[in-house]
Amino acid sequence: PVSVVVVVGEGDNVWNCSYNGTVDYYSCPSNHDASIICQVTTIEPVECQTGNARLVGGTEEYEGRVEVCINNNWGSVCRYSWNTNENKVLCKQLGHQELGAQYFSSNTYGQGSGPILMGYLYCTGSENSLFECSRNVFSVVSGVCANHYNDVGVKCEEVCKNGTIRLESGGLETHGRVEVCVNGT
Repeated sequence: PVSVVVVVGEGDNVWNCSYNGTVDYYSCPSNHDASIICQVTTIEPVECQTGNARLVGGTEEYEGRVEVCINNNWGSVCRYSWNTNENKVLCKQLGHQELGAQYFSSNTYGQGSGPILMGYLYCTGSENSLFECSRNVFSVVSGVCANHYNDVGVKCEEVCKNGTIRLESGGLETHGRVEVCVNGT
């Protein structure tokens, strides 16, 4: 089946949407049905490009609620099935360190207010963008991904400078594991 997320602009009816081509009612089997996901929300188009990602609501540029751009609209990402592989891909896409990121529920960086554009992502960790990962499009509006309670937040590790030394996970600033930055990690 073909899966499409449609954001209807000025019209309030799917019949007002333009489409490309004609429909052959006699040779189109049911396993080629198209699907639409509708969300009840007001969406104002913005200047972003499909495939962009960003972190919103954090105190640093490398942390926040995960949002992606599809069809000139920013929207949040559902946290279900999110794990370290998705962290790695997102942080790499945004230019941060790939390793050491943490993910959180929506309460950490606030809940989104626009559309929920992705859910149930399945990354291997080798992708360069969240848009290269497999995903379950229908999870966005069915069940647990239908509200912003499940928006995912991420804190990436900022890129370090070669030779930087720090103490990590010691509980005190004078205790911890010694970490040395080599090649930006």
